[in-house]
Amino acid sequence: MKKDSGVTRTSFWKKMKLSSRMSVAIGLLSVLVLVGLSFAIISMGKVAVNSALQGNMNDKIRLGIADLDNLVTQAEITANTIREGIVSIYDHKDMAGGVPANPWTIQDENHNIIEPQNMAGTMFRSRVVDAVIPASRYNAETTLLDSIYSSMTTNESYVGIGVFLEPEAFYRGIENYAPYMSKTDAKNRTIMVYPYSMYANKEYYLKAKETRDLNLTNAYVDDSEEGGYVVSVVLPIFYKEEFKGVVIIDISLSVFEIIEQKDSRFSTLFSSVIDSNGRFMYSMNKDRQGKLLSEILPEKSASALQSFMDKNTGFNTYIKNNEGDLVQFHAIPIEMEGVSWWVSVEVSQKEFTHAITKMIMLAVPISLLGILLLVGFSFFYIRSSLKPLKRIAKVGDYVAEGDFFLMKYTIPIRMKSVRLQKVWQEW
Repeated sequence: MKKDSGVTRTSFWKKMKLSSRMSVAIGLLSVLVLVGLSFAIISMGKVAVNSALQGNMNDKIRLGIADLDNLVTQAEITANTIREGIVSIYDHKDMAGGVPANPWTIQDENHNIIEPQNMAGTMFRSRVVDAVIPASRYNAETTLLDSIYSSMTTNESYVGIGVFLEPEAFYRGIENYAPYMSKTDAKNRTIMVYPYSMYANKEYYLKAKETRDLNLTNAYVDDSEEGGYVVSVVLPIFYKEEFKGVVIIDISLSVFEIIEQKDSRFSTLFSSVIDSNGRFMYSMNKDRQGKLLSEILPEKSASALQSFMDKNTGFNTYIKNNEGDLVQFHAIPIEMEGVSWWVSVEVSQKEFTHAITKMIMLAVPISLLGILLLVGFSFFYIRSSLKPLKRIAKVGDYVAEGDFFLMKYTIPIRMKSVRLQKVWQEW
C-alpha cells in the first residue's frame, strides 16, 4: 500500500497573487457584462437601422403612388372634358336640315336679344361617318375632334384617345360611331373609326357600363397600329341613366417612369409598377418591362410574391432573383379606379444590410478596446490597493518566525492616525 506523501497540490489559481486573481475575476465579469451590453446595443441598433431603411423604402413607394395618382387624375380631367361635350348634345332636339339648336342667349349692349335669321334648311354632314346630322351634333363633333387632337398633341403620355358609342347614341340611324386618334394619327390629322363589334364585348367596355364609374385597366397589348403594352383610363357616358358609350384614353407604360426612385446609398435599388395579373407595367430594370413575374423570376420567388399580392396588403420579404442573389422586396398596393396595382422597390440584401454590418464592425473593436482598458485599469488599481495588505501579511510572517526586531525596522507601514504612529514608535 502506497503511503500518502503528505504533499498537497496547489492549483494554479491559488498560486496566483491575490491582486492577479481579483483582476482576472473582475476582468472576466467585465467582459461578460460588456459583451452582453454590446450585443444588446448592436441588436437595438440593428433594429433601428433596419426600421429606418425600411421606412425609407416605403417612403419611396409612397412618392411613386402619389405620382401615379396625379397621372390618373390628369387623364380623368381630359376624359371628363370630352364626355361633357358629348352629353351636351342630348339636350338639343334639333333635326337634320332644321333650325340649329342654340343653347345660348345672345344680347347686345342694350340687353336686346340677338337671334340668327334664316338658319333653316342648312345641311350638315358628319366628317366621322359621312351621314346627315343636326347642327348641334356637327358642332359637338367639331369640339370633340378638336379636344382629342389638342390632348394628343400636348400630352406625350397618351398613346390614343377615342369615344366609343352605342348604336344610334350619336344620332339615329348611325350604328357605328367610334372615332379614335393615335399619336401617329395626330401628326397627320387622321381619325380612325372603329365598328361597334370591335369594342362591344371588350372587358373594359362592359365593366364601365356595369360600374358606371371611372375604370383603369391592367396592361394589355394595344390593338392599334402603335402596338406595345398600354393601360387605359375608361370613363362611361350616361345620360338620364341610359348608357351611351365610353371615353377611352390609352396611356403608354413609359409614363410610369415618374415613379423612378434613386438613392446614392443603393446602386442596386430599382422601383417597379406591377398590375394585378403580375405583369410589370414599368420597371427601372428595362428587361422586365411588359413581362410577368413568372417570366423573370424563379418559380419559387414568383409564387411567393404572388401569394403576398393575393392578400392585397403591403409586405416586405426576401426573394432570390434569376442570378441567385438574395434581394429585399418592398411592395404596397394602390387601389385606383377598380384595379389594384403594386408599387414596389427592391434592393440587394447585401447592399441593404451594409449599413448594419458597418455599424457592427465599428461596435466590436470599440467594445474590445473598452474591455482591455477596463481590465488594465482594474489590475493596476487593485494591485496598488492591496499593497498595505501585503505588508501586513509580511508582518504576520515575521511574527510567526519570532523576528520582532527585523519587523520593526523593515516594515514601513503608513498610518494616518497619529496615535497609532506613536504606539508603533514606542513599541
